[in-house]
Amino acid sequence: MTFDTLPDDALLREKQILFPHGPVPVSRSTWWAGVRSGRFP
Repeated sequence: MTFDTLPDDALLREKQILFPHGPVPVSRSTWWAGVRSGRFP
């Protein structure tokens, strides 16, 4: 799956974007800590 083909308002599941299945190399806990701090959308 490439993210270039998705519409701008597409919704994705965590496992589609976070490591090891997706392109973002962070764990689930790191992702949500980044969301709380404003680092991630």
